[in-house]
Amino acid sequence: MPVRRPTDPTVPVLPKPPPISTESYVLGSYGVPSIDAHDAAFLAGSHAVAAKRGVRVDPRVLKGMMGGESGEDGTYPVERCRPFDGHPGPRSCGPMQIKWGFHVQRCPECDEGTVAGHVEMAAHIIGMTMLAHVCDEYEAYIRGYLTSDDINGTSQQAAVKAIKKRVARMEADADAGPSKPKPEPPEPADPWRPYPYPKMVNLIVQKPADDNAGFNRCAFRRPNIRGFCTHITDGPPSQTIEFFASFFGTGGERAWDALTDLVVGWDGRIGLLNDWRDPERGGTRAGWANGGVDGLEGEGVAFFRRFPAINEVLVSCEHAQKAGGEWSDAMLASTIELRTAIAQELKCPADSYPYHPSHGGVSIEQQHRNFATKSCPAEPYIGRYDKAVRIAVKEKLAAWQGGSVVAPPPEPVKTFTDWGMTLAHVANYFGVLHRVNAGGTVDKLPFDPAGPVSLVWLKRCEEEGKFPEAEEMRLFDSGIRPGQEWWITFEGGWTLVKSAGDTRDAWRWLDRLEDA
Repeated sequence: MPVRRPTDPTVPVLPKPPPISTESYVLGSYGVPSIDAHDAAFLAGSHAVAAKRGVRVDPRVLKGMMGGESGEDGTYPVERCRPFDGHPGPRSCGPMQIKWGFHVQRCPECDEGTVAGHVEMAAHIIGMTMLAHVCDEYEAYIRGYLTSDDINGTSQQAAVKAIKKRVARMEADADAGPSKPKPEPPEPADPWRPYPYPKMVNLIVQKPADDNAGFNRCAFRRPNIRGFCTHITDGPPSQTIEFFASFFGTGGERAWDALTDLVVGWDGRIGLLNDWRDPERGGTRAGWANGGVDGLEGEGVAFFRRFPAINEVLVSCEHAQKAGGEWSDAMLASTIELRTAIAQELKCPADSYPYHPSHGGVSIEQQHRNFATKSCPAEPYIGRYDKAVRIAVKEKLAAWQGGSVVAPPPEPVKTFTDWGMTLAHVANYFGVLHRVNAGGTVDKLPFDPAGPVSLVWLKRCEEEGKFPEAEEMRLFDSGIRPGQEWWITFEGGWTLVKSAGDTRDAWRWLDRLEDA
């Protein structure tokens, strides 16, 4: 059996230093620009320790260390020190987290007030530990730098693994060749730059000379515009935008009737009948299209209280379709573009649209029915298209303003009474209110969660525990004061009354007045 001889003792040999000999040496990047910004400091620190100590510390390891010590933040201030979170122990400062008082003797000339000084001090700590223990940078990091698990819970092994991963990514990036100069990022677009108005056909309507020919003279409207008001023509979709220009103009059937700003045809073409943006082309004419406010409802209530001159401040837009008729895709696309351009000009933020925070939170999207005693723009717009149009405008505004629209979380089922009823329950009890208009037409009005009539009814229902069905809404001559009054009757004798001419008047329960 052969005799085993003891092995000959060997002279310890330090790891081979990395080939860092020229200024063209590229550290490579692992994807954190704020750390890349200190590449010159990592190289300088490595060169300084090689010159002073005779040991080369891999600058990529120094760079990987900064990533871990600073939390991947190359802007970490040199004067920021731990423990700032209540942990006891010596203060660790700067992007390399150095306990300066423990190590100042290693490099008295290192500048504590600069990142380069902190990097060189870190290189001295690692380099001197490599010499003392004849080890590589990673073992030196554990022996002389992170001598125990971090107070945040990161183990020594995990910290070393993370540094090695960063170094590997730097090496791969450097091996790929010299990085091309990164182009300067483009200047961010002005979020309030104008959104282009869609193409419109110039059909400026000429009216009789009398100021009462469907409009009133007013100050230039464009600076005072506060929203968009949706109408339908309630005629066949075959009526063209040219037809409406003649219809409203001098000699036309409605020459003395309400002027509108825009009309969108079934084919999607937009007729510009009154240009609110140009004082020479109708910008000082406030057409009567938006009304009268004898039927304030829903979002129109808050809007009117803040901006009562609705014919001046709302861009009126007719859409060529009858009540109950489907809207064409071209018509919807055009109206979406119009609304987007107006909302952008009003600087309405996408995340709050259609409600404008600078205008008291009112909706800049209005419908004729919110002001008048008619259901214009009628179904299917009210129930189907309105929500889809608002979503589309919101998305376009978000893209133009440089943001994005985040889908809201699903809303919980709302209860509308102390009795735990949902909107569907309440709407079923309310039924349909038949509003008989002055001309004899009848509008069928369901429960409106934002409507004054609906809310006054609901409040009394909650108080009395009864939910009578709506019946009729009619105009009557007032027996107490001048003018007419709206009367609304409900099952069981409940009766609401309100002045038809005084927009400040509130709904009152006639059958309870004697109890007041």
